[in-house]
Amino acid sequence: MLRVLSRFFLLFVVTLSSAWAQGIYLVPSGPIVADGAQVSTLHIWVPQLTEADKVKVKPATGKVVDVQRLPSNVLAVQWKPARETAPRTLPVSVNIRKRGAAPLVSDLAVALVPPTEGTITVKATPGEWAPNQGDIQVKITLSGTSAQNIRDRRVLVSASAGSITEAVPLGDGTFSARWSPPAENTIARTVVISAVDSASPSTIYGWTSFPVLATQNLSFGATPDSQNVLVIADREYGPSKASPSGTVAFDALVHPKVRQGTLRSTLRDGRTLDVPAPLPLTEYPRVSFMPQPRSMPVGASHTVLLVATTPDGAPLNNASITVRSNASTLGQAALTQTAGVYALTVTPEQVGTT
Repeated sequence: MLRVLSRFFLLFVVTLSSAWAQGIYLVPSGPIVADGAQVSTLHIWVPQLTEADKVKVKPATGKVVDVQRLPSNVLAVQWKPARETAPRTLPVSVNIRKRGAAPLVSDLAVALVPPTEGTITVKATPGEWAPNQGDIQVKITLSGTSAQNIRDRRVLVSASAGSITEAVPLGDGTFSARWSPPAENTIARTVVISAVDSASPSTIYGWTSFPVLATQNLSFGATPDSQNVLVIADREYGPSKASPSGTVAFDALVHPKVRQGTLRSTLRDGRTLDVPAPLPLTEYPRVSFMPQPRSMPVGASHTVLLVATTPDGAPLNNASITVRSNASTLGQAALTQTAGVYALTVTPEQVGTT
């Protein structure tokens, strides 16, 4: 009985080996990202491959860049798949022509996934904040592709000033957050709200800005003992009498986007003069970090994103931004394709020292 079982096992092994030897096999490597630009490598095992055999690999789409022969009868196919917008399986035809024998032909199924990309739209309502006003509601909308289900996606948010709550998912690709002003708001400025996809913080992001008004004491030169009214946009302050030395002051609501008002002076003889009144804007940091992930894989590089704005909150595209951590300089951030957004990729060695 043992002799019969041994013969059966030997026959099974020989038959199995013969079946494998006749085939063409794709070495498993997971799905390939098909962005239309990246070159990926397919490894194909052909047990009966010889140096004299002619090899032809033809995917249904995309372009084969090169085919290399590796040890153990493995083909390394350099392939640039066409851009995909949804996951799918693509047939790749492999033809091995042998001299004096029938060719080996096989259609291999290769899994493709679209690139992870997209944008985030951030909208603040109302579009500005003034003293004695309630909080700002922030709506965040995700668009583009992701390996995650839309209900499972999450975003990280941050504010350059004040505070912002965590973004609450609404289940349809939109999120809601609430911004609150600083406890003491003494200067007019613009606030940047930025958001990133928690699964792709370096590639899917967005930002917006809105003005924060503040009551500030403004002083101007004026005709001594004249009566003065300060006009800023559609608001008027005063009248206020100028001092004998020729100065007048107002407590006025300052808007960071309004850089000039009008000082209307009524002189003692009844004449009225209107003169431009430049409105000073207190300097404040106008470069802010986008949200950073709470953790990073060991040994992985990380891309730091920053937003730079002009005083009125518009994107600043000609900034020179040096990123530092503790006492070390990490590097110079470069402008991305998104207006006002700069990026710096930090190596694992730099991450380990910060």
